[in-house]
Amino acid sequence: MHIHTICSDGTLTPEDVVNLAGKAGLGLIAVTDHDTVIGAEQLTEHLPKGVTFIPGIEFSCRMP
Repeated sequence: MHIHTICSDGTLTPEDVVNLAGKAGLGLIAVTDHDTVIGAEQLTEHLPKGVTFIPGIEFSCRMP
């Protein structure tokens, strides 16, 4: 699952994301905020048992 947090353009904190994932019974999530890994770093502090986390990032780029 490709998820953004409030660290970029999402609406939930990293803690809220993992809490909802655990309640929903998800076993695997991927946080891929734009141009930052802060959400992924914060998420690992709150990861519930049974939820596997894949860190990712979306890089902004522009054509010249």
